[in-house]
Amino acid sequence: MFSFTLPDKSRSLIIRTLLWAALFLFFWSLYLPAVSSSPNPRMVLDCTNAGYAAGWLPFVGGPKGIFAGQFGWFANPLMLLAVLKRNRGTGIATMFAVVAIGLILVTTVTLTYIPNDLDGNRVCGFGRGYYA
Repeated sequence: MFSFTLPDKSRSLIIRTLLWAALFLFFWSLYLPAVSSSPNPRMVLDCTNAGYAAGWLPFVGGPKGIFAGQFGWFANPLMLLAVLKRNRGTGIATMFAVVAIGLILVTTVTLTYIPNDLDGNRVCGFGRGYYA
């Protein structure tokens, strides 16, 4: 059986690099176009004049998604908790990360409209910021 282990210094460097890359992708996703939505109310799917919102708009408005059954935004604080708890030696950081990834995957499939102050807007498509 082949077994491969990294020295602690290399492992630490890889983890630090991955964390910086994730932080970069997070801030980049706030700048990039994230979600395209219909200008009409939620029940009308008219994507002819759809406009993309920069990633910071869904990020700031994300907590109100709980009223529409969308919980994907909560992957952000869960990933932050996973990073902050990574040196504790317990599996809690892994648990936070797994739950966050699960929320991301479920939201990617189920996001159909963006709640707003009226009735919401239908999602027409996703941009690079959504995937970053």
